[in-house]
Amino acid sequence: MTETFSHAMSGHIMYGNLDDLDRDIIAELRHDSRQSNVEIAKRLNISNHTVHRRLQKLINDRTIRLITTVNAESFGFAGSLIGGIHVNRGQVGTAVEELLALTNVLTISETTGRYDILVWAIYRNPDDLYDFLVNRLGAIHSIATTEAMINLRTVKTPFQKVHIDDPRNVTELHNLQSIDRRIVEQLVIDPRLNTTELSRNLGVAWNTAHRRLDRLLREGVIRTIVRVGPAALGYRLNISFLIRIRSGEVESVASTLSTFDEILTVAICTGTWDIMATAIFRDADEMSAFIRNRMDHISGIINLETNIGLQTVRRSGY
Repeated sequence: MTETFSHAMSGHIMYGNLDDLDRDIIAELRHDSRQSNVEIAKRLNISNHTVHRRLQKLINDRTIRLITTVNAESFGFAGSLIGGIHVNRGQVGTAVEELLALTNVLTISETTGRYDILVWAIYRNPDDLYDFLVNRLGAIHSIATTEAMINLRTVKTPFQKVHIDDPRNVTELHNLQSIDRRIVEQLVIDPRLNTTELSRNLGVAWNTAHRRLDRLLREGVIRTIVRVGPAALGYRLNISFLIRIRSGEVESVASTLSTFDEILTVAICTGTWDIMATAIFRDADEMSAFIRNRMDHISGIINLETNIGLQTVRRSGY
């Protein structure tokens, strides 16, 4: 988890370097990312030009990103895993390029620490999981070893469900009816296209575009969201915490971790680690203070390791 964006960060950590109007515009987009500039201007009692100028600057500065995603469950993906990957010396770049070709890999992060790369991936069933770990990852010769941690439950995440950022990469997209698939493809290009624009672009009746889009959104097959970039707000350190927990205390530790603003994701896993959590900090001093003042005081933690994110090549879903 080469962009680092979070969708649902809340509280003071989110908007530290933005003025009130920027915060209000982002809040409106988080409430309904498909509303038009005119609607935002009316709600905030400002001009349409001001909304357009502010929004364009937020996008150009990479403070926010507007995207359309598809719900992985809609295409039969039933589970997710975290892969801690050790790469043959000097071949991290090669491994990343080959991992990018695997469409069920949601997030690829180059890290320092125990692992060279951390990936989040999704699978449909045990056979698909086996194929991914043994055949698809096994075919990447730049990978030396992989430690797989099955995600049993995600306690905290910026997303209500696992979503895929670029649905054009999902081969199962062809299972959608032609018009639905074309709507999704249009919204990937411009998530804020309105029904009139969709109708014109696709050459279909307005009522048809409206009905199809409403169903896709209502059934949760797709959604359009705004992601806020922590790096643009001064949070330049991305950390993955790998945690071993005393028997019987996993739930309580996960619950405690999920209350911290700095923590973006908390996943309870099987395998080498009991919990993996991702977090953001402004710098190493802030991270160190967090570990000393927060993590070290959580009862039940036996061992804690940190992996520092060097670069997130693909982020999607978490």
